[in-house]
Amino acid sequence: MDAVEIAAQHMKSLTHQHALSGGVAIWTDRGPTLVRWYRSAYFSIDPLALGDILPIDNTACGLVFQAFLPKATIDAARRQQPAHFRGKPPTKAVLDEVRERCWSELTSHLLSNVTGQAAPVFDAQHEIACAVTTVSDLGQLKSPDDRHALLREASLINQATGGRAFGSDSH
Repeated sequence: MDAVEIAAQHMKSLTHQHALSGGVAIWTDRGPTLVRWYRSAYFSIDPLALGDILPIDNTACGLVFQAFLPKATIDAARRQQPAHFRGKPPTKAVLDEVRERCWSELTSHLLSNVTGQAAPVFDAQHEIACAVTTVSDLGQLKSPDDRHALLREASLINQATGGRAFGSDSH
């Protein structure tokens, strides 16, 4: 089974247990693209759908890919996205933090009070294979622990893929 399928199984389960929608994105020549998407029964604001291309610079998913892909790959996709869509490129410090934590979270960046989260999924060669991502309404999270559900799930996914180990203890 490949990394996308492993991640998809985990994300489907995660969205059934928490007030968030989520899925799996792969990198394409146009940027992060949702290839699996699961809607939560508990979360009603869901602006994303299967096949959507996400902005490179103003989404958590876009930042995760930027932290682990070569700059030339990112720059080529950035040229494909209109400036008003992709956002403003992040600083080196932002990408360094995403790389160190294997995690990105942005709130109210596209919709008020909606949080996007993303974490990388690595293959056995420790290269990014895909990203897992969620959207949630801050008012619907039942506990602070819910906020870190994606990071915990991403850690389990990476164990299954033989990818780079990381954990939720850095949060």
